[in-house]
Amino acid sequence: MTDTTDPTTPQVVNRDPATTAAVRAHERMDNLAQLYDRAFPALAEVLGQQGLEHGAPFGMYGPVDEGVVDIEIGFTTSAPVEPSGDVVPGQLPGGEYATMTHVGPYDGLGASWEALGQWIKEQGRTSGQTVFEVYTDDPVGSDPAALRTDLFWSLV
Repeated sequence: MTDTTDPTTPQVVNRDPATTAAVRAHERMDNLAQLYDRAFPALAEVLGQQGLEHGAPFGMYGPVDEGVVDIEIGFTTSAPVEPSGDVVPGQLPGGEYATMTHVGPYDGLGASWEALGQWIKEQGRTSGQTVFEVYTDDPVGSDPAALRTDLFWSLV
């Protein structure tokens, strides 16, 4: 049986917790691109040195306060990473999430997050504190209009 669900349509899923390797920061929102550009090479180096298999990259966001956010940038991993430099072990929490896929450039993610938040309210649900993005496409050399980013917002 083929799943014909449109990934850009919000839905509710249950996720298991996932072990991660991450770089954590308290950063201004307008500096996030530079932070991602620094974090991914550091993560790749440590994961390679430790021989850990990894999944797609993610960004997990805390609340934004006056343009500053606590953020974890990382990869899910096959086993816990040993801390090295800025790279630390972490976890994407399991549980029930509202999810949808954003298709397009990263500068359009805000509108997709707003749409997902509105959908949660329309379902009579309460959003939780955990929000993260999984970047399913490598932006290097890709058409920005075709980039796919999976959004996950925890539910209470």
